[in-house]
Amino acid sequence: MKKIYQLFFLSLFAYSCASETYPMDPYAVGDISIKTLFENHEGFQDNYEEYQPGNLLDPALFRGVEIYMLFGTWCHDSKREVPRLLSLLNKLDVPENQINLIGLNFMKNDSQDRGKKFQIKKTPTFVFLRNQKEIGRIVEMPEISLEADLLKILGSLD
Repeated sequence: MKKIYQLFFLSLFAYSCASETYPMDPYAVGDISIKTLFENHEGFQDNYEEYQPGNLLDPALFRGVEIYMLFGTWCHDSKREVPRLLSLLNKLDVPENQINLIGLNFMKNDSQDRGKKFQIKKTPTFVFLRNQKEIGRIVEMPEISLEADLLKILGSLD
């Protein structure tokens, strides 16, 4: 029993020393602005600047579309895919008020239960709504490419 206590206190001491030397990056949970995401979470801004969208979609495809980006600032797939979609949307001049960035915890939820509401299993998940009805989603990463998957979800103007 004495060894269990010693291990416990040794682990607690090691954790407290490590967290003082290397403070944990606080994870964003809940609504987050693009500016806050880039300022406070390493890698997102760099990946945004590095991404070069391919063939651009017609911005009119995004008219009346709400975009929910549910992701974890702790998730490597999110660090790659969220900046890519943000870069593409910026180049298409999609207004920021159509974009909802929602940080999720490790349980893939937030205090408003939007992870459960949107039935999030993997991060990131991008959900596209038109008239408050889901028209499609991209889970974890595009199947073909971001542009091709978005064209499939949003349809064409023809």
